[in-house]
Amino acid sequence: MINERNHVCRRATARILRGLLPALAVLAAAAPRQLRAQENWSWVMPTRIYQNLEFSERAGIDRARAAYQRAEEAERHRKPVNELIPYYRAAAAEWKKVLLENEMTASAPLTAYLLFMQGLSLQGARDRNAAIKAYTELLDYFIDERWISTAALFHIGLAHQQNGDDRRAQKTYLELVEDPAHARHPLAARAYRRLGDISWRAKKSREALEYWRSVITEEYKAIARNDYNEVRDICGQALAVTGQWDAYEELLFEGMEQDDHKKRAGAVHRAADWLRNRMYHFWPWWYYDVYYPEREREPKRREWRKQMAVWYDSHRALFAAADRQWDHAVLGFRIWREYSGEEAAKRVPAINKLLGELKLDEAGKAKAARDFAFVLCDNKMFDEARSMLPHVKNLVDNLWLSYEIENRANQLPAAQLALEQIVAQKDPATSLAGKKRLAWFHKERTRQYDKAIALYLDISQPPGTLWDLQECYRRAGKKVEAYTVLTELASIFPSEAARSVWIQGQYREQDGEKDKAIACYRRLLSQPEWKKTWESSQAHQALERLGIATGGAVINEVR
Repeated sequence: MINERNHVCRRATARILRGLLPALAVLAAAAPRQLRAQENWSWVMPTRIYQNLEFSERAGIDRARAAYQRAEEAERHRKPVNELIPYYRAAAAEWKKVLLENEMTASAPLTAYLLFMQGLSLQGARDRNAAIKAYTELLDYFIDERWISTAALFHIGLAHQQNGDDRRAQKTYLELVEDPAHARHPLAARAYRRLGDISWRAKKSREALEYWRSVITEEYKAIARNDYNEVRDICGQALAVTGQWDAYEELLFEGMEQDDHKKRAGAVHRAADWLRNRMYHFWPWWYYDVYYPEREREPKRREWRKQMAVWYDSHRALFAAADRQWDHAVLGFRIWREYSGEEAAKRVPAINKLLGELKLDEAGKAKAARDFAFVLCDNKMFDEARSMLPHVKNLVDNLWLSYEIENRANQLPAAQLALEQIVAQKDPATSLAGKKRLAWFHKERTRQYDKAIALYLDISQPPGTLWDLQECYRRAGKKVEAYTVLTELASIFPSEAARSVWIQGQYREQDGEKDKAIACYRRLLSQPEWKKTWESSQAHQALERLGIATGGAVINEVR
């Protein structure tokens, strides 16, 4: 190991030399950017230490750092473990090489850092026991270099966890957070987080919350912002999922003035959406699978949904003070619907009444009614959706909403009636829009192709209506008419020609007219301007499927 007695003398000499070489200040600008501690901890050597290194030391650090960054980059690209290991082992070898090259002259901070990075590289290579040995050597000789010795202690705990030994990991993390000098390091926040995670998995939720709450301080907010935010979020989720709503609100409203109604209402609204997301995507395995046997999980989830709905309802006055009653009503309906459709339906009359009382103009009320009607339709509550219609005063908008509701409810006669009334409007643009939708409605919903054909002929906006026409003719069994329309498309609209010929080939093949289908596919390959189209590629495959050789140039004048 390194002889530390020469450190002071060596560094004094180095300082004299640096005083004679001011050009080093320029080179220091190329050093790694100092860690912004308020964001997160980083393995990168702080600038204050890097800029005091010798040239040779910097060169070695840069070389080893590049090797480690290559390993990190490979891991970011999700390379398999067996491919990652050589990258990390190469990095470990580089760090060890720098250590050996400077063994007799390196300062305590540099030696400690090199030992740490060697351990970190070995840990990345899954050589965790060797990594622990390197970290332990660092702690034995350089414990006072807290900026890096704390990191070594944390990573010993992490290595134990990665080895599946939570008991040793917990002991290590506790050693870190209980030491006042280590506890001032940014990684202490992460140690508290992992202590809480271990307790949580052991069904010790109260103990876990105590660990997590230890991170929610201004000190850790200043030096470990990312970890602070993550722990604050996980602590909030733990309070909410266990039904500790008062404590959850205390955390949620932290730093907000009592009379800042808009800010508080916004926080509640965002929190409700986030908690609903966590219930579906995180809590099943994080909480319910850990704390309850399978038969109890769904009843417990249902019980929580009711708690959530009651909690959200309790903030109605807050949203009213923030002038956000409608937002509260709509999200409240969604939350109750997730608990019980019957309970949600009971709230629709009150929501209807609220909409009538809101100080909105007609357009604002119409938009709110339309949006909520679609929410109701999504939940198969069509009668309740129809109750929104009186809030839409404009006749045309009312008819459109009526059509949307009836179409989604599969009440086709009522939907058709609404569209026919739109078509009957005197405004040409409104009538045309209604006619287009009615044509689609007969093509896709009622399957009354003759009516759809008549409407498309009346609309006459080629090439779009021609495509719809040929489809209607084909579905109605009028094959000749469909082929005629496709030929018209190919001859009049060059941009539609390749697609038209391809569709003709498909139809011919479906009708058992193999020779004519082959002719269509050959035509697609014969036109130079079509060679790079999707249809040409498909035609090539179709000919091969039909047993037709397509090698070499294809010359065919089929029309």
